[in-house]
Amino acid sequence: MTDPSRRQACRRLFCDADSHVMELPDFLRAHADPGFREALPRIAMDTERRQATVGEAIAQGHHGPETIADRAARGTDLLAGPKDYHALGAFDGGERGQALDLLGLHRQVVFPSFSLVPVFFGQGGLPLTYGTARALNRAMAAFCAGDARLLGVGLLPIDDAALARDELEHVIRLGLRAVWVPHQGLPGYAFRPRDLEPVWARMAEAGLVLASHIMPPLDVAMRMTGPGEVIPPEMLDGDDAPRPEEIIFASDRVQVFLSKLVFDGVLERHPDLRCVVAEFGGAWVPGMMRRLDALAERIFAGSGRAPGRRPSEQILDQCLFTPYHHEDVGALIRASDSRLYAFSTDYPHIEGGQDPVGAFDASLAGCTEAQHAAFYAGNFLRVFGE
Repeated sequence: MTDPSRRQACRRLFCDADSHVMELPDFLRAHADPGFREALPRIAMDTERRQATVGEAIAQGHHGPETIADRAARGTDLLAGPKDYHALGAFDGGERGQALDLLGLHRQVVFPSFSLVPVFFGQGGLPLTYGTARALNRAMAAFCAGDARLLGVGLLPIDDAALARDELEHVIRLGLRAVWVPHQGLPGYAFRPRDLEPVWARMAEAGLVLASHIMPPLDVAMRMTGPGEVIPPEMLDGDDAPRPEEIIFASDRVQVFLSKLVFDGVLERHPDLRCVVAEFGGAWVPGMMRRLDALAERIFAGSGRAPGRRPSEQILDQCLFTPYHHEDVGALIRASDSRLYAFSTDYPHIEGGQDPVGAFDASLAGCTEAQHAAFYAGNFLRVFGE
């Protein structure tokens, strides 16, 4: 970074609300209870392309000294690439700490990448679903162990309320900082917030953040599964443009999810429950808030049952959204509120862009320094804590 404004940006506090681990082949099996180990899928790394480029590093569980030195030499330009399994810290927690040093990140939220498929889309029955979730949550805790800057995200299937409560306690014991709950309709499941009231109450009590993250559509998830495997799509040399077929309408279902949390009273009953909505972008947020307020006025008109806070106030108080790097965050702030949005890199996924700080700085050019600080760190810390 040579531009003076970029050097100034580097002196700010940065917190990253969306990054990922790139799972190794035995990511799930290595952390499974013995009775489930052989039933859990491998993450397939056997394509000719991956074996030729990062096969040895994947087999060893870390990159070699020459690769690490090359990535470290990139300094703050590390986000420009290489990405996917090539990236520093893609699958090794120790390397990820080095990446955070280079990028100057104060905190980083870490989601899984591909192992969500057998947890949220698996068809092996409830015991296997929750056994897979338990293994994944242990694996996420192991990746983040040893570096307090890494805030791991666990997965919480909610097909069965009692099993969900049990796994939530496991997540709390592991020290994970957020739980990813499926926002979209999955095979054989309908989301009913009141069935999960003890889950929301325990999350709020424990300070766990409720996470929603973009997921593959059902047909894509099914294409990612083979006999005993989860097959990650090739992304090694892809560009950083969003995939239109996956994201144009992706926010529709998370808007339904949020509206249920609002109109079923979850956010009103649990004002300490915080939510992060990651990788859906932010362009839809101002309009959604206006629509929820208008709908609430019609629903509660003259009933005497209106909540203490309007839906938009509940969203503003308790939710955080990560815009895409190509969106005009300044315009989003002007259309809603600067407290709603947070910086993210999506590291090491390609969708995060090669220069997200530069892109976000450009769109924030008309904003105050306080609004810059809120976007890059303050809003994150309000939701995830110091």
